Amino acid sequence: MFEPRKQIIKWLEEDKYRYQALLIAESLNLPQWMLAAGFVRNLVMG
Repeated sequence: MFEPRKQIIKWLEEDKYRYQALLIAESLNLPQWMLAAGFVRNLVMG
């Protein structure tokens, strides 16, 4: 069964720059909305 959430997490973990951005945002305690709107969309849509 395809699980979109797990697939997106896998893609994010495999993307060095996006994953680093997430770690930095987490360390700064930034709300999720602080990342650009296309952050995940561009990863998923190519």
